Amino acid sequence: MLKNKVKLNNNEIIAYQVKGHGEKVVILIHGNMCSSAHYYTLLNRTDSTAYTVYALDLRGFGDSTYHSPIETVRDLSDDIRLFMEAMHI
Repeated sequence: MLKNKVKLNNNEIIAYQVKGHGEKVVILIHGNMCSSAHYYTLLNRTDSTAYTVYALDLRGFGDSTYHSPIETVRDLSDDIRLFMEAMHI
């Protein structure tokens, strides 16, 4: 599955996979030392008519950038909030 990318207001670029076009939105967030690639099977089994599922590569993981170091968990949650704003979720 190809990854899309979106530039956030903090100049980081977040890579993500998206599956479906349903009204219900799910955002999958990986753990440490992972990426959205770990959600490949789940994305392929998702009901595309009911859900829109986004699997993110967090800052510094997968194909996302790491321009500013992560100092707190808040940095990651801010990236997710900025992603949601950029994607109009």
